Amino acid sequence: MDMHIPMTEEHSTPCDINRVELTGVIIMPPELFTDPSGSLIASVLISSRSQSQMAMWGTYGQQCYLFTVIALGAAGEKLATMQRGTVIAVYGSLDYAYDPSAKSAETRWKEAVRAETIEILQLPGPHWKD
Repeated sequence: MDMHIPMTEEHSTPCDINRVELTGVIIMPPELFTDPSGSLIASVLISSRSQSQMAMWGTYGQQCYLFTVIALGAAGEKLATMQRGTVIAVYGSLDYAYDPSAKSAETRWKEAVRAETIEILQLPGPHWKD
């Protein structure tokens, strides 16, 4: 997939309100591509769970959310070495990525978490075989 990330590799200021802190499990192997200048970009899909109250029944349940994480530079190189099943913490910002290969106009722009820092919280267990 050839995606264009319309931003530079500047770090956000401490007062920037567009901050994301997210933990989840990598569920797809990293996808690697380069930008026009030749820099490595890594992209993964992670799954994160949230426990919330179901309004209709008043009980609690788990909801699973999927997030695309895109990393450039050193964070991209680190993300490129990770495998499915790795539990990670991502610190970054919410951004939009453009996918020119998408079939319809509605899917060409998609939300993504742009990682500035990535931490490995747990390596994949034996049940995560590729």
